Amino acid sequence: MTPEQKWLLLHGSGWIDWVDVMRNVTLDVYEGQFDPKLFEFNPLLNRIRLKQYESIRVHVAPSAGVHTI
Repeated sequence: MTPEQKWLLLHGSGWIDWVDVMRNVTLDVYEGQFDPKLFEFNPLLNRIRLKQYESIRVHVAPSAGVHTI
C-alpha cells in the first residue's frame, strides 16, 4: 500500500491537525515514506491535507464468496 493510500485510509482527504500526523509518523505507519510535496500545509491553523489534485485510488479486494468475472 502506498503512503498516499495509507493517508486516505487513516485521515481522509480533509484538513487534519499536524499533531495527529506526527503521532502516526512516530509509530512508523508511513514507514519513512512521507513526501511533503504531496501535501498542503496551513501553518496558521497547524493543519495539513493531501493535495486535492492528486488522483489516488484505494482498491479493496472483494469479500470472500464474491466472484468477479
